[in-house]
Amino acid sequence: MIISGIYIIYNKINNHIYYGSSVNLLKRKDCHFHYLRYNKHQNMHLQRAYNKYGRYNFEFQIILECRPEQCLDIEQVFLNLYCGLPECYNMHPNARNCLGTKRSPESIAKQRAKQLGKPLSMAHRHSLRIAHLGFRQSEKQILQKSKSYALISPTGQIVTGTNICKFCRDYQVDDANIRKVISGKYKTCQGWTKAPTP
Repeated sequence: MIISGIYIIYNKINNHIYYGSSVNLLKRKDCHFHYLRYNKHQNMHLQRAYNKYGRYNFEFQIILECRPEQCLDIEQVFLNLYCGLPECYNMHPNARNCLGTKRSPESIAKQRAKQLGKPLSMAHRHSLRIAHLGFRQSEKQILQKSKSYALISPTGQIVTGTNICKFCRDYQVDDANIRKVISGKYKTCQGWTKAPTP
């Protein structure tokens, strides 16, 4: 369940606090602690404290649930009261976010280029795997990705289709090798050959 509202990151050693708001509090918590763990958090005061005191001395607490459109206004009230005090980790006195920001095509291209070829961490790979567990593509999606093939059976019959996996199951042939026959790398697989293109 997605919860929006105001949260704090509380230092249990010295009682210092970081104030924030989010339209998805659980995701925001994961995001904060991910960046803190890898020493890449944008708030250097919070990052230095995290490095000094360790993960188990910081607690993420939801202090108020509210509608998404109210988050920034309510966060601003807390920042007006506490930002600038020694026990507040927040560096900016204004609540802000990127919701609704339209990025220029140049900015998008620059971000894309920065991410291309960047290896994914094991944690990121694991989260992607978990997100796709149980996901099944529709027949339409499978057909859109599938390439058509034409093969000649050991008995000389021509078989055509688009779903190679289904073909391999139906005719009990090796998937990897039949794909190599279709691509032209192998001449034959279990008696099956590629049909000449018209």
